[in-house]
Amino acid sequence: MKREPDVAVDWTSVEHDLDIVRSTRSNLVIIGPDLLVTDVLRSVIAAAQYSIIVSACDPRPLRLAAVPLPGATLVLRDIDKLDADDQADLLDWLERANGEQQIVCTGSGLLLSQLKSGAFDPRLYYRLNSVCINLTNS
Repeated sequence: MKREPDVAVDWTSVEHDLDIVRSTRSNLVIIGPDLLVTDVLRSVIAAAQYSIIVSACDPRPLRLAAVPLPGATLVLRDIDKLDADDQADLLDWLERANGEQQIVCTGSGLLLSQLKSGAFDPRLYYRLNSVCINLTNS
């Protein structure tokens, strides 16, 4: 993995968490600078048989209906940018999917601050966050 020299990351811990995700297909939230997030993301989806990448920054609505439920790895880039409507749609889709897929989310900001302010739905956060890898300094 590429590493940014000014970011102190416990890579042994990250690799341990990634081993859990790969072997169990747990849901994963990756928070940190884009370069590091992208490297970790590549490591996760390389093991996936089938994955679909969706960006929350895309101005179009999430097209979750087109995502096959069983066996798919859904990668949501910039999860911290989802508006309330897209958060509700994603939560509904997850309820219908009934745990038959792996969700990998990335973000540049800490979701906990969004939870506290009410900008991010706590039901969605706890539904997505099985393993969280924080690549930031804080």
